[in-house]
Amino acid sequence: MCGKEAPTKSTRRGLLMEGYMLQPVKLMTLGWFPDPWRFVRCAWEPSERRLLIFEEHSANKTMPIDTGKIVVDALTFPDEPGGEPYFHNQIVYADDTPDSKVQMNTWRRELGIRVHAARKARMRRLSYEWLAGLREIVIDSDRCPLTFAEFTLKEFERDKEGNWIDEIPDGNDHSIDAVRYAMLDDILRG
Repeated sequence: MCGKEAPTKSTRRGLLMEGYMLQPVKLMTLGWFPDPWRFVRCAWEPSERRLLIFEEHSANKTMPIDTGKIVVDALTFPDEPGGEPYFHNQIVYADDTPDSKVQMNTWRRELGIRVHAARKARMRRLSYEWLAGLREIVIDSDRCPLTFAEFTLKEFERDKEGNWIDEIPDGNDHSIDAVRYAMLDDILRG
């Protein structure tokens, strides 16, 4: 159920969901202006077919070194409440546009972030179908207001007569794209 708020206890950057630490997935889309840069953290519970989205960051007209510092800060958290925060050197998936390749190189070279291009070729429709087939998408609306808004407002297109058609319009979907990129491996597994 999209829009259900996540029951959370948060540390500085870590997240406990109902008493256990999640293994988060990191993902982002790249933008400068007018499209925003978006970084989202989520967790996937395959046995429950549940996606949990619990952190987002957004920026416009921000240099790669500065967005990289946002990512480093987001990935610096303790493994348990009261623990010492440290940088979790986990893979971050990014949009595979030419601009994002420049950003990815800066992040690798200057900040040591393990960033990889999302393998998204012709995957838009399949990834939307996968998201629609989940039992539950839980979004922390306080920590992820942009993601919450995108997921709750996204709908299929209508024809001139107002009938629903089997097409999802592109646009105003930067957080959704970030989630789709992060989940592509699972989408390909079915």
